[in-house]
Amino acid sequence: MLRTLSVTLLLVTTPTFQACVGSSVPRYFPVPEDAQNPIKLEFRGATAADVVPLIARVCSDAAVPTRQIDRRRGYVETGWVDIAQFAQMRVTDLPLEERQVMYKFEVDESDPAARTVEIAAIYQPLRPAGTSPTRDSRFDRLVPTEHPGYPLALELEFRLRRVMSEAGIVLVDK
Repeated sequence: MLRTLSVTLLLVTTPTFQACVGSSVPRYFPVPEDAQNPIKLEFRGATAADVVPLIARVCSDAAVPTRQIDRRRGYVETGWVDIAQFAQMRVTDLPLEERQVMYKFEVDESDPAARTVEIAAIYQPLRPAGTSPTRDSRFDRLVPTEHPGYPLALELEFRLRRVMSEAGIVLVDK
């Protein structure tokens, strides 16, 4: 019994080990030095109408609810999520206005040779304290790459790369 309990604790407290044994998705996404928000993902061999359902599936699989999905425009917007439920670090000390993050995905088809998906992590740190997130974009700000909501954007990018590759969509690395 003690041995089983020790292994269980190891799996719960060691995300990297858990990723190795049970999941192909890493549980921690270190932020690269050259990180940018929005994240840009270039691809070929698909249209916005092909990619949008994949984005919606990635969000659903990551337990990030979608609020708006528009295949024709190549647009997916998530609902506001409290990143405290996703973050590896303690973020409950942050004000709620800084913990609630929304992710916007936009497919740009202006260059048929190489299309892009932009993944933007948005928060509203300047909205009045104690208020709910609003659709009033004057409060919207891109989260800094040091913000605890940015690694979730990296996880969504990782998952999207995987499902796009599985769907036969060619990813272009820069």
